Amino acid sequence: MIQETSVQAYEHVRRDLNERERKVRQVLLDHGPLALFEIARILHVPDHTISGRITSLHDNFQVIEDTGERRTNPMSGRKAIVWRLKYGPQQLFHTQTERSITKSPKTDA
Repeated sequence: MIQETSVQAYEHVRRDLNERERKVRQVLLDHGPLALFEIARILHVPDHTISGRITSLHDNFQVIEDTGERRTNPMSGRKAIVWRLKYGPQQLFHTQTERSITKSPKTDA
């Protein structure tokens, strides 16, 4: 189960992402774990235009993580990290629903 503080941090990050970071995040949400070159192909952009967004999503916002898997880039022949989202919408929805169900109403003493 995800901690409420994690949900709050995720919502804060979601609001602060720039357009390209949101696009990268959406691709991972729609397609699951992918390497940078696969994300770039889906977005129809060169790899170098989104590599900084991957770094930002990982290092600054901490919303994606390395799966430990590597895929070979067919253009370069080099191995690339496969990235995935740390938090999916199902996890957040489930956590938010549980929180609203278990939250006790305020009472005035």
